[in-house]
Amino acid sequence: WKRYAPPLEFGSMHAILFQMSLLPLTMSRLSIAAASSSFANRFIPFNRAVRFHIHLGYTMISIVFLATIFFFIFFGIICASGDQGFCKKFTSEIMITGYVILALLLTVGATSFLRDV
Repeated sequence: WKRYAPPLEFGSMHAILFQMSLLPLTMSRLSIAAASSSFANRFIPFNRAVRFHIHLGYTMISIVFLATIFFFIFFGIICASGDQGFCKKFTSEIMITGYVILALLLTVGATSFLRDV
């Protein structure tokens, strides 16, 4: 587990950071409007920017959720093996901050999904 957890967690973190850098680009309406009337529109469908924005958001929320589940499984296995340092980290201040961030992110995902229902 200790061999697989860091690459998966850091890989998902960098995938999320990349997606977060793309999200504002999909909402630059003036730039998208100008680009949609240019030659580049033949290769890049600028008229689907909102759909791409929604897809990026749902993908980001999915990656965060799955990475969090894997993180809890990893911490649980290490804690169950008798390492009390890992058990104490479940209630540390940084973990509580992470719980709040995950709850807020899942709230954003749920309200985004329910907006279209």
